[in-house]
Amino acid sequence: MEIRPATESDVLTVKGIAERSWEQDYPEFVSRETIDDTVEDWYAEGKLRDVVDADDAEIFVADDGGAIVGFAHVVWDVSEGDILRLYVAPDYRRQGVGTHLLTSVRDELFGRGVERIRAMVLAENELGNAFYEEHGFERSDENETQVGDERHPENVYSLQRVKTGTSQ
Repeated sequence: MEIRPATESDVLTVKGIAERSWEQDYPEFVSRETIDDTVEDWYAEGKLRDVVDADDAEIFVADDGGAIVGFAHVVWDVSEGDILRLYVAPDYRRQGVGTHLLTSVRDELFGRGVERIRAMVLAENELGNAFYEEHGFERSDENETQVGDERHPENVYSLQRVKTGTSQ
């Protein structure tokens, strides 16, 4: 499996993964109408194309022999990077795709000099919260995020870059 930056030809597939993920992960606490509206807003083709072309943001895709099976949407500045969203297509979960995406994105951001990575997860998303905790992220804050017309608590997880080297 290859983790690579998305191209414009990947945009519709990324949107489809987001839609299937939201439909599976959030129906207990987000209405169907809100899911549809949110996917149309957050993953509009124009917005995704803008991210693909940005200098301070990227969508990384998990490409399994030509099939896009997951993605991570990240932004960064000089010292911090944010994983805004990380989704794996429901049929490909529990196969290590999410872990491969996360470690690749982590390495990419730390390689760019980022000192801290934050990841945002709806508080109600138990699997998403457990995923980041299992990968060494610590819950560092809680915010609220707008999902359609609804406000939802969102956990913020952080991972600091470990500095290596010896002092003399």
